Amino acid sequence: IRRAKMEKVIIYATRYGCTEECSKILSENISGNIELKNLNKNKDVDIGNYDLIIIGRSIIAGRINKEITNFCNDNLDDLLKKKVALFICCLREGKEAEEQFNKAFPEKLLGNALLKGYFGGKVSFEKLNFFFKNIMKNMLNTDKNVSNIKEENIKEFAKKVDGIK
Repeated sequence: IRRAKMEKVIIYATRYGCTEECSKILSENISGNIELKNLNKNKDVDIGNYDLIIIGRSIIAGRINKEITNFCNDNLDDLLKKKVALFICCLREGKEAEEQFNKAFPEKLLGNALLKGYFGGKVSFEKLNFFFKNIMKNMLNTDKNVSNIKEENIKEFAKKVDGIK
């Protein structure tokens, strides 16, 4: 007996909301039902029921959140048996973004991923703690909010997700 539809999930962790925002945009552009799972709120996500697992993570000031690292490491064997797509949210672009992407996920998972996406990033200074406020102010040479979320990248990624069978 064949299931009629592919079960899909976006699993993400967010520190200041950018990855959550991008995950929601992505979910709105993928056809069919898709669940959103925020590891900041629920660390125990059972991936057994999903055919396609999309994992998204943020990188801020070169740092990656531990929730996604722990999730990928704890579930690596099961993830390698699934269809997986990966994305990052960060302010870097081009080669720097690619380097950050390659450090963001386990090597085996990167090699197994059907899709890899870069969705840009966002800094809302009012949400940052003192430590990150100072780092970002120095990195960006401003204390004004910055956003380079790439909705066109998200929509293109969603189209490719819809093409996965």
